[in-house]
Parts: sequence; structure tokens; C-alpha cells
Amino acid sequence: MDPDGNIEGFAHLAMGIAVLLYLLQFPILGPSLTGQFNLLMSSAIFVFCLLYSWMWMLASLFAMRRFERQFRVRSSEVE
Repeated sequence: MDPDGNIEGFAHLAMGIAVLLYLLQFPILGPSLTGQFNLLMSSAIFVFCLLYSWMWMLASLFAMRRFERQFRVRSSEVE
């Protein structure tokens, strides 16, 4: 898995949340957050998106390695 995909995923997720929140003014984070730009909230969203994307990348790599190991063991048993 390409580590650059993590940055692309983070950027797309953060942009999607920002578009919904600031351009469309859709209250995805509840009624307490207005559609006005807030640097602190934007920073928190970006940090959340980065951590969320990184967590899923690690979980995917772990699952893929485990699946690959399991597949190698079963294919060697067949031969």
C-alpha cells in the first residue's frame, strides 16, 4: 500500500468535510457549529482526518499482511 495514498485520503476527507461544513453549510458536526469559518475548528478537523486516515492505513496493512501470510500457508499445504 502506498503511503502517499494516506495523504491523498486525508486531503480528500478533509476537503469533503470542509465543503459540507463551509460551502453547503450542512451541520455535519451538530447545531453548535455554525457555517462561519473557524480556524480552530478547521485545524481540529484536519488533525482528525489525518489521524483517522493513518489509523485505517495501518489497519489495512495489518489485515493485508495477515491475509497474505494465511494465503501462503494454505497454498503451500496444497502443493
